[in-house]
Amino acid sequence: MSIGRRSKAQVAVSRPIVYRRDSRCCVVDGLFEAVRWPCAGGLTVQHRRGKGMGGSALGDDPKSLVVMCAFHNVLQTADAGFAEVCCRYGWAVPRFIADRNDLSRIPVKYVDGWFLLSGEDRFRVSDETASELMLEAYGDLFD
Repeated sequence: MSIGRRSKAQVAVSRPIVYRRDSRCCVVDGLFEAVRWPCAGGLTVQHRRGKGMGGSALGDDPKSLVVMCAFHNVLQTADAGFAEVCCRYGWAVPRFIADRNDLSRIPVKYVDGWFLLSGEDRFRVSDETASELMLEAYGDLFD
């Protein structure tokens, strides 16, 4: 099976798990960013680690995916300001960061707080812990 087919098959298995974990809501919905960039379109899964050219079957597991509306999914690659927000909130992780970090150690911002993702579950972490983990992963990238 080709990498593309294997990846699509793995995402198909992960999709219902991620939808359930994320309560079938775009991760942006309900946050301040939704005022500037409101949700639109159907729901989809967003790879937190960009696949880049050539693709990979890695990163198709639930800890590597979040739910986004179609608009935010496209905007993440089309708008530099929104792309930075996605990185700051763990919705997207640049490849050079993801390649040297375990995505389950990079927190994700949801409307109800910060969480670490592990398969079907998400585990709440404090704002302070989230900040420490982001600093550990990103260093001073956002200073």
